[in-house]
Amino acid sequence: MFGHSCGGAVAQAYALKYPNSTRSIILANTFISFQATQEAIAVRERFVQDFFPELWDQIEPLKKQPPSAARDEKIDALMDSVPPSINYDYDPAKSDEFDSKHAEFNTDVLKAIWPTGVRTLDFRKSLATVKCPILVLAGRVDHIAPPRLTRQFRVYAPRAEFVMFEKSGHDTFLEEPAKLIQVLAPFLAKQ
Repeated sequence: MFGHSCGGAVAQAYALKYPNSTRSIILANTFISFQATQEAIAVRERFVQDFFPELWDQIEPLKKQPPSAARDEKIDALMDSVPPSINYDYDPAKSDEFDSKHAEFNTDVLKAIWPTGVRTLDFRKSLATVKCPILVLAGRVDHIAPPRLTRQFRVYAPRAEFVMFEKSGHDTFLEEPAKLIQVLAPFLAKQ
């Protein structure tokens, strides 16, 4: 089972629900709990405050308003105006090359799972019970799933193998494909 980003939550949930159908799990640039996703959002907001203060000047008053779908949509739209390459790529200069290789990002799917399903995710207590091998991949400059948060897998899935991709952001498979093959080949060969 391979799960990247939000797909990592699906992979963890599947392995826990169907342990006899899962031989191994590869979790790439993902989270172990909703709390970790909230911390990642806070990291991204601090980044915007520091590097896009004029944008934060528009977001901050909205954040002081009572939560609502309309307010959240405005905040999301403003946050999405930060160039994606800054959030996703180790080398933003290669953003155009990576964009041509990306699958289409379906925001409808994200919106469907985010408000309800993601808020209940917490694999911290249960992931240690997974018997199959787990490989966790992280990108050194991943602004979506920062390494500090990805390293939580070391605590809650102590048998998991953890690999840091030093020249990657959120998409390790695009930025360091040769290293990915070097890491995956021996892991999968053991299965």
